[in-house]
Amino acid sequence: MRARGERGMIQLEIVRIGVGLALLAAYAPVTGRLPELYGSAGWISPEAVAATYGGAWTWSPLDVLGAPRQLLAWHALFLLACGALAAGWRTSWVKWLAWAGHLSYMHRNPVITYGLDHVLAALLLLLCAAPVGRAWSLDRRRRGAAPAGASLGQAACLTLVRLQVAVIFFFAGVEKLRGDSWWGGWAVWVALANPEFANVPLAWFAQHLWVVNLMTYATLLVELAYPFLVWGRDTRPWVLGAALALTAGMGALLGLYLFSFVMIVGHLAFARGAWLDRAAT
Repeated sequence: MRARGERGMIQLEIVRIGVGLALLAAYAPVTGRLPELYGSAGWISPEAVAATYGGAWTWSPLDVLGAPRQLLAWHALFLLACGALAAGWRTSWVKWLAWAGHLSYMHRNPVITYGLDHVLAALLLLLCAAPVGRAWSLDRRRRGAAPAGASLGQAACLTLVRLQVAVIFFFAGVEKLRGDSWWGGWAVWVALANPEFANVPLAWFAQHLWVVNLMTYATLLVELAYPFLVWGRDTRPWVLGAALALTAGMGALLGLYLFSFVMIVGHLAFARGAWLDRAAT
């Protein structure tokens, strides 16, 4: 079976699988620390969150489900929903559970959220609007009949996913233009030397500072060019390859493995359906 992936089917299913796996990888390891991170008597109380961040849009079910057993039950249901999303089982409703669960954790303890959480929330919302689970899923096997091809809704949602990824790269590049270290060509060194991200020995880079300069300016070039050139049929393979290399390098050098994985999944939304068909067979 070959779905007309360029118009939305295969790319969206890749995003669905990737987001589900990323959620499992992000939340399963914190199971033993739920009371500390999200409990009523944890590091930050619901009252402190409300006073600091405020607003009805920041409410979380975990504001009232703060007892250890309640947290564990909620967490188990959420992890099951994430696994079902990745496997494509009952996708039409588990995607909503995964989205609501992810937001509940973000709103309950916004202090520990970072860029990855916001990217996942945006992609989950788009998946909720998209008719996913029609290929590469248990739902597809359960239904038996082959899908008729990509729909207008799938094409529209795929475009929104692509726009989301392009906007992320664009503003990442624009924000970097405000920093002197990026203009000076040594911003990558600052990141590599940061104890929070230090993941590789620095001696070699210290002896080859021209590599640091090259990596710094290449990062700027790719992030600023990506939102414009990734849409062109002729330029897409080149800029997409550069973005994949940049994102993979970020994960390897800075230890941002999960963030890099999610961004690579987002980049694959731009891959042509015919190429994905061949890669999957």
